[in-house]
Amino acid sequence: MDTNIFIHKMPVLFADTDMAGIVHFSNFYRYFEASEHALLQHLEIPLINVQGMKGWPRVHASCSFCAPLRYPDQIQIHTHITSIGNSSLTLNHKIINQNGIVAADAEATIVYAQMGTDQDLSTISIPKEWRRKFERYYIEPKN
Repeated sequence: MDTNIFIHKMPVLFADTDMAGIVHFSNFYRYFEASEHALLQHLEIPLINVQGMKGWPRVHASCSFCAPLRYPDQIQIHTHITSIGNSSLTLNHKIINQNGIVAADAEATIVYAQMGTDQDLSTISIPKEWRRKFERYYIEPKN
């Protein structure tokens, strides 16, 4: 296993399924976000700073759905970083079921941003010490 990959494990909940008994596509994005939040927590980087009105909004998300998930599957979300910009991160997420089958392959770009008094968001530079932590999970994309 590549040591640059962060692995977040979780169960598929019954509430995540639709009438066909499979996970509704929108819930895959919740799984990706759960892994992203767990990665930030693992790196001791705050998800939000309420006093400073800083956080990590998404500016892009895409997903290829490869296989269905069902309750009570146990899944792993494999997350790594494919780009570290001045104020942005691009993450790759793969959801793998308990049989080792890739159920989804996704990409998300998040930016470090601050909300102003006018409620507008403006990007801010990722602190250097955080950049060093993020590099631990960086894998250069294959073209």
